[in-house]
Amino acid sequence: MHATFAAESQAAKEAHGMAVYVRAYWLDIHLGAADCHHVDEFGEDQCRILLYTDAKSLFDHIKKEGTVPDDKWVAVALAALKGELSAGLGRDLSKSECRWVATTWQLADCLT
Repeated sequence: MHATFAAESQAAKEAHGMAVYVRAYWLDIHLGAADCHHVDEFGEDQCRILLYTDAKSLFDHIKKEGTVPDDKWVAVALAALKGELSAGLGRDLSKSECRWVATTWQLADCLT
């Protein structure tokens, strides 16, 4: 279970990082020259990022405040995700949204 949780948190962190890169790339092309907007300023109000996960434990850790795993490697990944993602009711709208989807509904799960 520990290795799975570590892998899920690292994969989510990497996927969100790639999504931020693609958003900046797309909006730089879409909005034209970077004279009016700096690439670092692109955020949720210009283009939303939704991260879907079937790892309920990962979703619960992102949704809750104050939970820190014992493993420092996983704790760093979760701290980074909590800084970038928000989940559940009353979430921070300035952050990307994390949603949980049951594994049976995860259509891309057959690819792994």
